[in-house]
Amino acid sequence: MKVAGIIAEFNPLHNGHKYLMEEARRITGADHVVVMMSGQFVQRGEPAICGKHLRTQMALDAGADAVIELPMAFSAASAEYFAAAGVSLLNKSGVVTDLVFGAECDDLEVLQQIARVLRKEPKEYKILLKQGLREGHSYPTARTEALLGMGSTLTARVPDLQFVMSAPNNILAIEYLKALARLKSAIVPHAVRRRGADYHETRYGVSMPSSLALRTAMTERGSCEPFQSAIPEGTYRILSEAYGKMMPIYADDFSLLLRYKLLMDGNSDLTRYADLSKTLADRIRRNLPEYESFSQFAAALKTKDRTYSRVSRVLLHILLDLTEESLYPEIMYGDAGYLRVLGFRESAAGLIRAMRSHASVPVLTRPSEAKKILTGVSLAAFNDTARASDLYRAVIENKFRIKLPHELSRKAVKTDGTVRT
Repeated sequence: MKVAGIIAEFNPLHNGHKYLMEEARRITGADHVVVMMSGQFVQRGEPAICGKHLRTQMALDAGADAVIELPMAFSAASAEYFAAAGVSLLNKSGVVTDLVFGAECDDLEVLQQIARVLRKEPKEYKILLKQGLREGHSYPTARTEALLGMGSTLTARVPDLQFVMSAPNNILAIEYLKALARLKSAIVPHAVRRRGADYHETRYGVSMPSSLALRTAMTERGSCEPFQSAIPEGTYRILSEAYGKMMPIYADDFSLLLRYKLLMDGNSDLTRYADLSKTLADRIRRNLPEYESFSQFAAALKTKDRTYSRVSRVLLHILLDLTEESLYPEIMYGDAGYLRVLGFRESAAGLIRAMRSHASVPVLTRPSEAKKILTGVSLAAFNDTARASDLYRAVIENKFRIKLPHELSRKAVKTDGTVRT
């Protein structure tokens, strides 16, 4: 059995995502497509625009056979942790044979070259990286400058390195390749050229807009109609039915919760939270009296060498009580972990059975099973994710005045296996 794995957020799902799943099936000849998807919080350091169960329905409707949740500690982390955990868990599934990812550069050899340098970090690279950081560059900029400074060692074979290293999907692709190499995984990687609008493009009147553009449209226009043609029919139906009833959810819906957490933690050591330096901790304390909202505060903390997304992630780490110890290395590099199945098509029931037979970590279709099956860091990571999911649920309930099921009572979403166009 051939199984293609995709790591994604689908925040929300659009035509480009559907195309990636179709290409994954085509280029690998896969019998099934499995998506490792972020839950309620995403890598930008924000809540997902709509809940993970709705996004699971979108993925299954658009062609996925099964959707597995990426634990919260990694879904809201930097590209390195996001990719390392996603690849590690797909590898532990025991069934995934291929990894397919979208990238602005689909030259796998080029991406592999860069991944090798960044994984091994030769002496020349380390010296140049430290020099760039001392000069005040952000880490991404310093890393690119270090690669450019290596001359014929790399750049002679990578003619447009600046472009490759500045494109978000390329950066993730390189991290996927690093993770596969580190694990010595037998999973075969495949790069698919990203189609449609740029990752940061906010225009939504195109056939394949970015997810950012769709979120922008929902904010500016107050509905899903402006981009109906840019998303699969099933996705539009799901979004339209849920809009104004349980979504959209924005970072600023968590503003009061974050402010309370910051006030309560004001005199404690903030550097215990993941990715939070002493410099940023001091800046948070100095600016706290000017706090207005989640997004306003993130913008106020942003600096030349500290991007908005990185600041937003740090604030989310504080809100969700995500410490350095919560970025469980045993899941990324060791034997720990679990596979929480958010949903699957009935025609792929055999795939779930195969995962249960061959996975090196427990497979959960009912979250209520976790306390009986999981132990140690696996249970801790599950509990972190469940707690964050219940916080997200509480915000939905407060915003839209509805009642939703508790996280531990949710079962895997199942569909009849029909892929709608």
